[in-house]
Amino acid sequence: MYEFEKITLDKLDENEYMAFNDKLIFQTIQWINFIIITQNVEPIILRILKEGHFIGYFTGFEFSKFGVKMIGSPFSGW
Repeated sequence: MYEFEKITLDKLDENEYMAFNDKLIFQTIQWINFIIITQNVEPIILRILKEGHFIGYFTGFEFSKFGVKMIGSPFSGW
């Protein structure tokens, strides 16, 4: 079973978060801070566990378009 723990940016373990070899520039803490400032969005960072074992993170942003709330992952062009 999967478990999801929502992490605030100030409580994020930066070493654990950045430890993945496939981490993109669009998932770095510096990029997340840039997007927060320039796009006025709420970061969504989920720490993911499977059967009690840490497996990774989901990184995204909550924002509204035309009054509809959405969550989107960081990508080129943001």
